[in-house]
Amino acid sequence: MLILVQVDPVNLNGVELIISQDGQVIRTDREFDPDIYQDLEVDEFEPGNPLEFNLYLKNLV
Repeated sequence: MLILVQVDPVNLNGVELIISQDGQVIRTDREFDPDIYQDLEVDEFEPGNPLEFNLYLKNLV
């Protein structure tokens, strides 16, 4: 499973994509709190590639 998160730094809205092993993409619109960047670091998220995120978002992968 792969989890990709996009965060708008101005209003802290964003999108979470969960990609299953079989390639199914689940999209969730999210509203984050100001601690989101610390939370992502604690959960060991790594900075991703915007192109990869958008390919999954548009179901092109």
